Amino acid sequence: MTSLRRTTFCLAALALCAACAPAQALSLRAAATAALHHDPRFDQTEAEIDLARAGESVARATDGLSLGFAADIGRSDLRTDAPFPQSGVRTPNSLALAASQPLYNGGRASALEEASRRAVEAALEKRREVGGKIILATLTAYLDLKRDRETARLSEVNRDTLEQARADADKRLQAGEATRTDLALANARLAEAVANVERSKAQLRASEIALTRLIGPLPADLDAAWPEFIATAASREQAIAESHSAPAVLSAQHSGRAAQSQIRVAEAERLPKLSLDARAGTQDNSDFGYDRLSTWALQLKLQVPILTGGMVKARVSEASARASSARYAAADTEAYYAETAAREWELLSASGPVIAAFQSQVQAADLALDGVRKELKVGSRTTLDLLDAERDLLSAQVNLVGARRDRAVTAFRLLAACGKLELENVPD
Repeated sequence: MTSLRRTTFCLAALALCAACAPAQALSLRAAATAALHHDPRFDQTEAEIDLARAGESVARATDGLSLGFAADIGRSDLRTDAPFPQSGVRTPNSLALAASQPLYNGGRASALEEASRRAVEAALEKRREVGGKIILATLTAYLDLKRDRETARLSEVNRDTLEQARADADKRLQAGEATRTDLALANARLAEAVANVERSKAQLRASEIALTRLIGPLPADLDAAWPEFIATAASREQAIAESHSAPAVLSAQHSGRAAQSQIRVAEAERLPKLSLDARAGTQDNSDFGYDRLSTWALQLKLQVPILTGGMVKARVSEASARASSARYAAADTEAYYAETAAREWELLSASGPVIAAFQSQVQAADLALDGVRKELKVGSRTTLDLLDAERDLLSAQVNLVGARRDRAVTAFRLLAACGKLELENVPD
């Protein structure tokens, strides 16, 4: 995701957020877009990329030509009995120009450039990783809110139904068609329903808080339909193979290669250094006389380290340890994402049959409730049968809502594990 694309997304998020009136539903993609604009972690990754690129510029400058200029002027008074130099007041001044061009530095410059280039690549993948995490967190919070709104609505419908069932039980009691036990059962189930409503409302408020933190003020409505199709890997093996390209895996691998290059940087301190140095200068009114003196020199400079007190060896050991740590971290990250991809693929594969089963359960529970109500009127069913049928229907409906949420979240987690969770892959 380039800076230009990110800017486009941010502008789109502002427009969408401004346009989100109560009559307009917030889509999944609009929520994810708003989150990328709202979350400071994404801006932090931009700063980290700038930092890595600055380090790359520093590394490239290591082997460059250096040029310096110096000038000074002052006043002095020299008194001597010797014939030379002459006594008197002077205004000494000088100009000097020095240049140095490294010719060989033991491979330190190339190793630094390689390490910094890998650091930039790691930072770029880190931005993709953070962007994916923000999108996944937003989509999960969105779907949690959608589930909790539906659950709260179902709980309220169930409470209203049980209030009617309690009133009917009281009427039958007055008519001698029911017992006080039937009325007590109806009261107990109604109290349970009231508790469920309060609990579902509290969970709903918690979900609203979570999504608000990610995208800012919430619109009144979300998309009515659950996302039915999200393109993912066709097999578990494909999912595992794609997980090797996840941003977190690539970032860890680039960091490992950067750490490996730092070993070469440290080892270069053991090798000779060769440079071409030049200098030119002029001075006037010096202590040697009033005449102007001009000099220039060109030399080939060789520096050979002989004894460093163990500093170079220590730096090489430190760099080697860091490289080993980075290599193990990269291997662990790759294994983790492969495991995650395999797990989420299996869960997603099972989600279709699970939803189908819950849909059948809802249909069957609805038919059963209708039958129990009719049979209760003719006396072949009891109040307890009715209350159990009401509970079964609510349970089936809540299970179906939860399963639809779980399937969508699992699909997005699989996309994230495979490194494909970007805005263009989010349903609009």
